[in-house]
Amino acid sequence: MLNRDPEREASRPSRQSRFGSATEPSLQGEGLARFRRAYRWLNLTLIHQGIWPLLVVVFGAPVTSIGLTPFPWYWARVAAPALAALLALAYLRQQPGPAPEKQDARNASAFPTARQQAALLIVGVTILVALLRLVQGPLVPVGKLELFGVADVAAYQAINFGVAARGLSGGATLLPVALFALSWGAHDLALAGASGGGTDLLLAFAVGALFGLAIGVTSWALRRWPGGFLPASAFHVLVVYLVLGYLR
Repeated sequence: MLNRDPEREASRPSRQSRFGSATEPSLQGEGLARFRRAYRWLNLTLIHQGIWPLLVVVFGAPVTSIGLTPFPWYWARVAAPALAALLALAYLRQQPGPAPEKQDARNASAFPTARQQAALLIVGVTILVALLRLVQGPLVPVGKLELFGVADVAAYQAINFGVAARGLSGGATLLPVALFALSWGAHDLALAGASGGGTDLLLAFAVGALFGLAIGVTSWALRRWPGGFLPASAFHVLVVYLVLGYLR
């Protein structure tokens, strides 16, 4: 019977060491994960931004403001962002991210009330303005606009700051802001192309992207302080749909 040489066995590189430990993430696996996140963001953005322009071009949907969109076309218009938001939230629920980092103990102990009051103020003002707009009327167009605004904002926030931001760290945390602006610009570009009104497409994309960048930066800041989904989303609805009247 052949005897094993312990020194020879020790010096021989193991199969696992030559090909890497199974517990260490490979570059290939990390690249595949990034590709999947980008592909998922693209699919959700196409659902969010592409369905209504497609209906305008292919099926002759009316080119009009949200509040004046007739039924049943309105339900098709609001269904696109609502579906995108539901799909994004379903993914986030099934694939929970890492636990949030602990906040600085001094800030957490010194400003708990300030954070809560700021969040409640933003959400409360948004709800109050929405009710005042409904009372001011006309009821149906304003109601259409506000319902669409809730679905649209939920899609923007969940796709860009939820799905796209999953797994990011360090300097890459600003990537969702860039994607937010890109999505907004793509929306304005698609609507300008579908309307066929001779609008400069490049200008439409640039203006939309700049406006989206401003909303994205503000949302990113509000997600850091006072923190959370609701303050950023409420501010988004307040500025875009209740104050500026930016009818998308």
